[in-house]
Amino acid sequence: MAWIQLNASDPPPPSDSDGNVHFRQAPGHAGTSADPIPTSAFFKVLSWVGKLLDTVTMGAPADGQVPTFDAASGTWKAKAPTGGFTAGGDLSGTSTSQTVVGLEGKALDATTIGAPADAQFVAYDGTAGKYKAKTPSIRTIGISFEGSPGVPLARRVQVAYSGTIIGWGITDSDATGSITCEVDKHASSAPPSAPAIPNTTTDKISGSAPIAMSGAQSASGDASSVSSWTTTVVVKWDVVQFNITALSGLTRGTIELYIQPN
Repeated sequence: MAWIQLNASDPPPPSDSDGNVHFRQAPGHAGTSADPIPTSAFFKVLSWVGKLLDTVTMGAPADGQVPTFDAASGTWKAKAPTGGFTAGGDLSGTSTSQTVVGLEGKALDATTIGAPADAQFVAYDGTAGKYKAKTPSIRTIGISFEGSPGVPLARRVQVAYSGTIIGWGITDSDATGSITCEVDKHASSAPPSAPAIPNTTTDKISGSAPIAMSGAQSASGDASSVSSWTTTVVVKWDVVQFNITALSGLTRGTIELYIQPN
């Protein structure tokens, strides 16, 4: 209950606890110079629900202070706010600017996650005990042949992920020989749709720089060897075709493309 003092002759606050503000003035009180009839200018709240207001601090509050109950004195006082937002756990920073520094209590590596490379992903590193930005492992697709196949010989692989061709390799040859292999690619659909069959002319992507080996048992090419291809982008479910157009001295071999997944 709040008590509003009207003048010095007001009786004590009522003892009930109805929660209302009570105005008291003696009936017929005409007012004197010592005890004038109150006006709105003289109204003053002295307590909140039975708890006194500290006249010193509440009467002269500083900018930004808020009413705070002081248990030691049993009064409401004007004080500067305390507490507020404190970053912790997986967050660091201030009340207006925070940075995520962890996931469920596991730290994020500021060096790698703070400066990730294109197509990297976040993975937990058990050795370091933190999450790091990592590059997906390079994957391969390819074909193998044995015997003395006639050419041209086309073999196809459907790719179940998206990525970028970054090179090629010829391995597992049984002898020194030569081989030329064009690469074709055609968009296709996810299973159970039947994979598309690339056209060796309109779908060729290797241009004038086919996979090739001459008088050797193995060979490879890096990103520069495929830089002139019409595209090195592989979209999930594309069908890639290895089209061997020339072969000599070999009866076994494996041809692969190196793909950096997205």
